Amino acid sequence: MRRWLVIYILLIPVWAHAQLAGSSTYSFLNLPVSARATAMGGALYGAEKGDAALAVSNPALLGEEVHKHVAFNTGFYLAGTNFGTAVYTHYSEKIKTGFSGSVSYTTYGKFDGRDAAGNPTGDFKAGDVTLAGGFGRQWKKFSYGAQLKLIFSSIEQYNSFGIGADLSAGYYNPDKYLAVSMILRNVGAQLSTYVAGADREKLPVDLSFGVSKRFEKLPVRLSFIAHNLQRWDLTQPATGNDNQLIGGNSGPQERGFIDKLFAHIIIGAEVEAGKPVRLRLGYNHLTRLSLSTGEKKGLVGLSAGAGIVIQQFRVDYAFAKYHAAGNLNQIGISINLNEWGNKTN
Repeated sequence: MRRWLVIYILLIPVWAHAQLAGSSTYSFLNLPVSARATAMGGALYGAEKGDAALAVSNPALLGEEVHKHVAFNTGFYLAGTNFGTAVYTHYSEKIKTGFSGSVSYTTYGKFDGRDAAGNPTGDFKAGDVTLAGGFGRQWKKFSYGAQLKLIFSSIEQYNSFGIGADLSAGYYNPDKYLAVSMILRNVGAQLSTYVAGADREKLPVDLSFGVSKRFEKLPVRLSFIAHNLQRWDLTQPATGNDNQLIGGNSGPQERGFIDKLFAHIIIGAEVEAGKPVRLRLGYNHLTRLSLSTGEKKGLVGLSAGAGIVIQQFRVDYAFAKYHAAGNLNQIGISINLNEWGNKTN
């Protein structure tokens, strides 16, 4: 029992870029729903409209630019663990409102079940599903949106259900290639707990600010995100290496001001390498602080990817170094059904 619970708890923070250990449940709500967002550090909130997958995280991006778009994204990690999202977006010209419907899932592979005495009880699985529906409207260069989420989570015979909501507002100036967004994600409650009678846990609320800017004469878009603004210290104490701990020379030490500040920051860059090709790079300082081990941190916290647009199809790939033990690979496909069969795009 203890073994698989520990494994489950340890797996979650590997992906959740804003996860605060032990402070909330349903950490999978922070998983990146887009390969494009993963490549740029794990999130992309301040962005131009036109990407249906990004609208799952920011409903203010829903508009006529994503009318009849469908997008699929899936990520692969260690031990048979994967997650994904499918979304359809639609715009109503009559009421000037964009809508989205999406389903997200997380699976963690098979677990070796044991009872309290260590006797085998058979294999079992764990997984999560989120059903969401959102809307977005635009007023001049400003936009706003909201999304409601039904959350289902299962670990062996233990189940939980919750409800959450995302609220967002944005500003987009196409003349200056500037996009700004403010998002409050995962506001809600756990309606039923995994164990009857247990205290209800909080959802991983995240107040974020995002801005992206494309240079007029340079085919580069820079993205800056400040996340989890509702809490100052996101870090865990730093520990020395094993030899230091055994020798008693050092132990857990509180992170400094710079680490605490940059733990809120995600930066990314997207380069237009020709009309159909996009190259991306991102850095997440909280991931590097939380998941790197020992003196050699390697590339933990860095991510990269590429995308290509061919007529009505958009394909994205992302690689993220979340831990020294393994990498995340994510693939996304988007189709513009409204332009299906139109050879000029």
